[in-house]
Amino acid sequence: MTFGVPKEIPKLREVLTQSFKECVLKIIEKIKNEVNKLNYVAGETYSSYLGGGEEGRK
Repeated sequence: MTFGVPKEIPKLREVLTQSFKECVLKIIEKIKNEVNKLNYVAGETYSSYLGGGEEGRK
C-alpha cells in the first residue's frame, strides 16, 4: 500500500485555481465598470457646475 497524493487532487487544484482566477477577473471588471460610471457622473456634475454640460468640458 502506498501513500501519496491521489491522482484527482492536482486536477482538482488546477480547476479550482482557474475558477478562482476567473472569479477575481470578473470582480475586477465589475469594479472597473463602476469606477467608469462614477467618473462619468463626476465629470457631468463638474461640467454642469462650470456651467454648460457638454460645453463646460471643452
